[in-house]
Amino acid sequence: MKTASRLSASPYPKNAPDTTKPHPAKPIPPLISIIIPIYNAERFLSQTIQSVLKQNYPHLEVLLINDGSTDRSAQICQAYSNIPNFHFFDLPHCGVSAARNHGLKHLTGEYFCFLDADDLLAPTFISDLYYFASNHHLRYVGCTYQRQIYSTPTNFPPGQPLSPSQLFYTQSEFFTKLLTLDTGYNFCHMKLLHSSLKNTYFDESLTVAEDALYNFTILSSLDRIGILQKPLYLYQIHASSTVRTFSKQYIKQYQSALHKIQHYLELNFQKDYISNLPLFYAFVTSHLFLILANFCCHPQNPHPLRSIKSLYNIPLFFRAIHLTPLRLFPAPKALLLVFFKLRFYRLLKFAGHLRSCQNLKT
Repeated sequence: MKTASRLSASPYPKNAPDTTKPHPAKPIPPLISIIIPIYNAERFLSQTIQSVLKQNYPHLEVLLINDGSTDRSAQICQAYSNIPNFHFFDLPHCGVSAARNHGLKHLTGEYFCFLDADDLLAPTFISDLYYFASNHHLRYVGCTYQRQIYSTPTNFPPGQPLSPSQLFYTQSEFFTKLLTLDTGYNFCHMKLLHSSLKNTYFDESLTVAEDALYNFTILSSLDRIGILQKPLYLYQIHASSTVRTFSKQYIKQYQSALHKIQHYLELNFQKDYISNLPLFYAFVTSHLFLILANFCCHPQNPHPLRSIKSLYNIPLFFRAIHLTPLRLFPAPKALLLVFFKLRFYRLLKFAGHLRSCQNLKT
C-alpha cells in the first residue's frame, strides 16, 4: 500500500500572506524644479519664496536666478540659499529669457515650472498639477489664474472649495488658445512641464512676447495638452512690470517678437496658421493695445500722436488693424479697434492715456 509523502509543516495557513517579506517602500514622489528669474524684485521676492515654502508637495528644487539686480534681491536670495534644494545663481544682467534658460540648463527635477518673482503660488499648485499630469500621462499641463493689483505683501487668497474641471486639447486646438491673450495660456508660468521638454529654450534676443514664442515652440513637440480649471497662480499687477516699463525701443521690440512668432508659425504650423489667420491678426492687435497704453501714451513719451501714427507704417501692424474682425473682441476692445481702423488718432490718444494712467496707479 502506498503511503502519502510527508510535507514539512508550514506555520502559515494556506494562501496566507508571507509576513516575513518586508512591505514595499512607498514610492518617493519625483523631484520638481521651480525656476524663479529675478530682476529688481525686492518688494515682492520674500512673499514669492514664502508661497513656494508653503507648497504641500514634499520634494522640490528651487532655482533662484538673479539677473543682475541693482536692489537687495541678491541679499534676499542669499538668506534662503541655506535651505535644502535651494540653489542661488547670481548672474550679470542679460534679461529674463537668459535667466530662465540658465534655470533650464541646471534643473534636475522630473518636472519643472516657472514662477515670476512678483507672483504667488497656491499651496497646492505643484501637487495638483503633478497628479493631474501623472494620472493622464501628460508632459504639459496648466491651470487658470487670479489677477490682483499689488499693494502690500500678501498671501495667496483662499479659494472656495471646488471640483475643478479638466480640459484636454489636441495640438491644433491648443494652437488657437495660445493666440488668445485673455486665457493666459501663452504665458510661460501657470504650467508644469516634463523634463523631456527642458532643452527647448527661450529666444534671448526678445524682451517682450518671449513666452508666447516659447509656448508655440513647446507645442510643436506635443500632441495632447491638459488644463486644470482651477486658479492656482496669482498674477500680480504693478507699474514696474516689464510690459509697463517705458522704453524707446518698445515698438521695435514688439515688432521683432511678433515677426519671429509669425515666421515660426508659418514654418511649423502652416495649416493651423492659415486656417486661423484672423485669430493671429487679433493676437497682433492685442499687442497693439499694449503698445498704445505702455508706449504711445505713456507720460514719458513726448510725442503720443506721432507714435500712434507710426504704427501704420509697420506692414504687420497695418494688416492686423484692417484684417482683424471686430467680433473677436469684447465691446470695449472692439471699439478701440474701430478707432484704429478709422484712424481716429485723438480718440486713440485719449483711450491710451486713460489706460496708461490706470496702469501707473497699480
